[in-house]
Amino acid sequence: MDNNLISELDEKRVDELLVYAPAYSAQNSDNIKKLFMEKTTVSHETGKRIVGKRVLLAAAIAAVVVALSGIVLAVYTGFDLGRLFNSLFNNPATEEYRIDVGQTEATGDLEITVVSAYVDGSKIYAMLEISDPVGNRLSDSMRILNNNLLGLFTSAVSYDEVENKAALVVTLYMAGPVELGSQIDFSIDAILSGIEYISHQPIDFDIAAHICVGETVSMEEWLESIIISPKDSISSGTSGDVNEDARFLKTGAMAVEIPGIDWAIMTNVGMIEGMLHLQMEYTDKWNHDYNYGSFSLLDGDGNNIEYSRHIDKGNYTQGSYQELVFDIGDNAELSSFRLAFSGVRVEHIIAGTWEVGFAVDRLLPSVAMTAFPQDSPYFTELDITCSPMTTSIRAATANPENPDWGDRSSSEILAVMDKYIQGMMDYVNGFEPPHLILTDGSIVPIERLNSMYDYYCGDIWGESLFFDIDKLFSITFCGEVYEFSR
Repeated sequence: MDNNLISELDEKRVDELLVYAPAYSAQNSDNIKKLFMEKTTVSHETGKRIVGKRVLLAAAIAAVVVALSGIVLAVYTGFDLGRLFNSLFNNPATEEYRIDVGQTEATGDLEITVVSAYVDGSKIYAMLEISDPVGNRLSDSMRILNNNLLGLFTSAVSYDEVENKAALVVTLYMAGPVELGSQIDFSIDAILSGIEYISHQPIDFDIAAHICVGETVSMEEWLESIIISPKDSISSGTSGDVNEDARFLKTGAMAVEIPGIDWAIMTNVGMIEGMLHLQMEYTDKWNHDYNYGSFSLLDGDGNNIEYSRHIDKGNYTQGSYQELVFDIGDNAELSSFRLAFSGVRVEHIIAGTWEVGFAVDRLLPSVAMTAFPQDSPYFTELDITCSPMTTSIRAATANPENPDWGDRSSSEILAVMDKYIQGMMDYVNGFEPPHLILTDGSIVPIERLNSMYDYYCGDIWGESLFFDIDKLFSITFCGEVYEFSR
């Protein structure tokens, strides 16, 4: 992902977008938000976020972060892999497209077998079976890690407690369409099992006892005081309403461990103008795959209080700093507030390298068309591709103006783009979701639907139950019906 395509989103805006993510829940919202904010590109000199020429302010950006955070999208029990994947892997009608692999690789006490696979354009669905004959380290909450192939995601897990085997579907996102005769090779470098997502869990940390009344600094002084090597420093900036006179805590006044957390230490705590400041430094224990999280505050009644603004420098590597600011009021009883943690914990991290692969001897078929909407105020051209599992729509927009960005401030550019994108999103959401119609009149819903919008295009894609593509007649999008030619 090009980080320059993401910009100018504060915490409130991200909160508004999170509800559109397919894996969103109250339990994982903080994890999604944390990883999203990390991806924003900012200026080291000013601490202000940079606005690129294509600023993505769409609800579906949150969905991208879901993928980056590795959140398991669905967990199934028994041998049920869910409707979408059952319609592919447990369907006699799909046998002519199935690649039978049957390759087994063993490392240590663990065996991984690639049972079968389907190639769908630039996506590959692969069924894996993992066997752990010597220990109960597997569960129905698992994730596969690959250090070199960022587009590998675990999407369905079926765990057999009797045999201590897990069957799971992984999706590999390739750089472009996979061709017949290609060799697909990939490695599995670790298996995470027993994944637990935690939301606002209290931490036994006495905030009042660690108040340090000392020197405060400006935002510029705060950022300048932190020295991070260029390779680690890919982000620095602020979120929330930060004016030129805002003050922050001097960095590194203490080094206090946070119970149960090894990826950050508390480096300063203080009250500035009725605002509680919590400053922490990240350690080398931070890991985006299985050891990460975020902090919030709980009031005396256990209600969660999100920080109203923050300032940070670094990329959650050793030496990175963050300062969270909570609006609790001048007369608040500090001892009634508790530090809270949201993040992930993993019961078993099974490391090793399993090299697997297979030759592509068949593909799922697909059909494509280019359509020209007649009544849309936002879209001028649609490039539509359908396969028996996936539908993608790339829509060129009819943006009403092409302003000279060079004469506009970042806030003005953002305002123009944000208004247009929001209007586009509202327009699409005002219709029933895109769906397919077959020649016999039956409707195929696009069940897992994602979307991404920017000022220049709208991308909508989703998965459906397997259907006979020879019977595909039309697609309905934003109230207009487009027929596929035969």
